[in-house]
Amino acid sequence: MSDGRFIDVHCGWGSVAAAPNWKDIPEIQRVMAKRGIGTVCISSLLARKYDTVEGNRAVSDAVKAETPIGGVNVLGWIALHPGRANDLSEQMKRSLYHPRLVGAALYPDPLTNQPLSVADVRELLNAFRRFTKPLLIETRDARAMAQCIRIAEEFANLKMIASGMGGEEWRESLSMVTRHPNLNIDISGALIPEKINYAIDIMHGSRKILFASGAPHTDPAAVLGMLNEAGLSTDDSTRILYRNAEKLLHLDGGAPEITASQQAFGPDEPATPNYLIGNVTPPAPVPETTDGKRKDSWGPSAL
Repeated sequence: MSDGRFIDVHCGWGSVAAAPNWKDIPEIQRVMAKRGIGTVCISSLLARKYDTVEGNRAVSDAVKAETPIGGVNVLGWIALHPGRANDLSEQMKRSLYHPRLVGAALYPDPLTNQPLSVADVRELLNAFRRFTKPLLIETRDARAMAQCIRIAEEFANLKMIASGMGGEEWRESLSMVTRHPNLNIDISGALIPEKINYAIDIMHGSRKILFASGAPHTDPAAVLGMLNEAGLSTDDSTRILYRNAEKLLHLDGGAPEITASQQAFGPDEPATPNYLIGNVTPPAPVPETTDGKRKDSWGPSAL
């Protein structure tokens, strides 16, 4: 069914043990093209865990300079964290008017691994909502989904994506989303085909469900396989794979054109030391293990 229109709304950007070349945009494009994905939206793994401002600067510069390879467009998310509210408010002004930056994303606190609450992010989201772009919130479990719901209730005019569907707690998490018209979900997280059918049933259709892989931690091919195993109608499948994302992200089937005036926005200012680790260099990726054994690589280096 793929004609290169599939849209992966949430991937990381940076090296991990299973995909050591995931820091290279051309390699990401090559991998995505092989899987029929024509647009991918990335956020910096550095920004999520170590240095929010510097990671955002890097992803912003990368997607602004990106040239489609294999027909794959790469767009970006700006990660937000309350510990850098002042720096991020300025960074949003410099980045989010550009059409290749699709919105902002919230992740669990990297020190505590706890989901951010509405009180934590209220100041940042009051600054962010002027850009009228979507907010993505990573929801690894039901507790994270509950915090996402509270944010969706307070910021009812913001379009949001709950990314990860609550992980293994998808059934409990999906039961929370039905009464919030501004909240969309993506199908990343646990590789369980049943959850997609359950989501369509409980949400009364597929119009608010999006495709996301969560790469590089999960091979996009595995998530596409899960979607295929769900046995959906062609209409539901195309909605999830690209039509809903085209509408939500204003993509109209591809990356937006950049006008001359928008190209005038320069790179972000150099980042100050990260509030989490000062000037500490992020550690090298540690191989993921299962029962003491390293997981097989699937990423660009393995293709």
